[in-house]
Amino acid sequence: MIASSRLHPAGGKEDVIWTKAYYCLVSTSKEGLFQRHSTTVREIRGKDGYSDSRRLVEFIYQLDLPKSDRLREHDAIVAILDRAGGNEGVSLEDALNEAQAHLYSENVIERSVWVN
Repeated sequence: MIASSRLHPAGGKEDVIWTKAYYCLVSTSKEGLFQRHSTTVREIRGKDGYSDSRRLVEFIYQLDLPKSDRLREHDAIVAILDRAGGNEGVSLEDALNEAQAHLYSENVIERSVWVN
């Protein structure tokens, strides 16, 4: 279930997903001034907020990808994670691999950075 969703004034977006299998935060924003946009997924270890979370992966978008496409892909990632989390036995890592395969098939990301 998508627990919360909000747009940021600078063109980013953030969604919190709570499922049977995991809780996570999906955030799309710029990496920094004059930098690329990316989507970061963090695993939330408790429902009490983001203080106990860890970054899992960052999907770095193509430099020339329009804002509307970035937000569409953000929503696609959220939909994949929300659907996969409703299935018993599907791990967050498996769902992220599915999201990564989707992004590469759409040719919208330059690379993925996984955090161990």
